[in-house]
Amino acid sequence: MLILYGTKSFTMDKGRSARHFRCQHCEAEGPWQIANIWTWFTLYYIPLFPVWKKKMLLCPQCGYGIKITSKNRELLDAPNDLTV
Repeated sequence: MLILYGTKSFTMDKGRSARHFRCQHCEAEGPWQIANIWTWFTLYYIPLFPVWKKKMLLCPQCGYGIKITSKNRELLDAPNDLTV
């Protein structure tokens, strides 16, 4: 019997950041995408239950991301332009 299992990530766009950031990978500057990303356990390609959930700040050009935690939440509220 063959059992196929694994994980799959789903992304929900939550809008753009109010502040502009400069990406250290592609040097693009502008508002970044705020997204929730859920990783689900799958059995026979059917998502069964969520394993991880994280909130990310993603570069719109290259997709580089920073996980938003309680320690770095001030990135979204900072008054000046920042290099991330």
